Amino acid sequence: MPTSARRRELAETIARADAEAIAAHNAKAAAPRRLRDEFGPLPYDGDVARAPLVLLVGSPACDMSKTRKEAQPVRRGWPLAGLHPEAPPALRSLWHARLAGLIEAFGAQHVANSVAALPLTPWACDEFDDRLRLPSRCEMLALAAAAAARGALLLVTGFDERWTECAEVANLTLEQRFHPRSFRSTHVSVENLGAAAWHAVCRRVEAHTWSRLAT
Repeated sequence: MPTSARRRELAETIARADAEAIAAHNAKAAAPRRLRDEFGPLPYDGDVARAPLVLLVGSPACDMSKTRKEAQPVRRGWPLAGLHPEAPPALRSLWHARLAGLIEAFGAQHVANSVAALPLTPWACDEFDDRLRLPSRCEMLALAAAAAARGALLLVTGFDERWTECAEVANLTLEQRFHPRSFRSTHVSVENLGAAAWHAVCRRVEAHTWSRLAT
């Protein structure tokens, strides 16, 4: 099943599971921490089932100035669609900044097929609330466990204590689970990862094979 179809099916499941919890949260949360449910759930970005590098993040990246369809677009051959030349400018700028070193080395489309992002809370928000635990958390941790099991490199960009509630993630060696030097930065670079982790990422990204027809 194509990446976009898998993501759509999972999003429908999450929307049903999280509906009541989101309504309760939004009714009492301060405005920046309210979940932008008008965009629907965004359970992952990129080919999370095959990408050799998976970023574990707090919340999904999307352009909240756009419509629901445009906020996290689908582009054939570009699973991480924010890297596409015609992606919404804010989204494209974010992903190009995060992945600039890899793009320079391997090209944007290859990186778009080699990197995925998985959020703890699969709903857009202006300010992430790390105390919020939705029913969908089980789905997110299960996806992280699956990525770990197939041997993907996992970069925990923050909230390590949340992600390591998943035993499969917690039990990974330091050769498979990386942490940035700065938890204020999600950039995938030699400066933020250190030389050993950066070279491991580059080797895996360089060797990754993919189809230009994938969606």
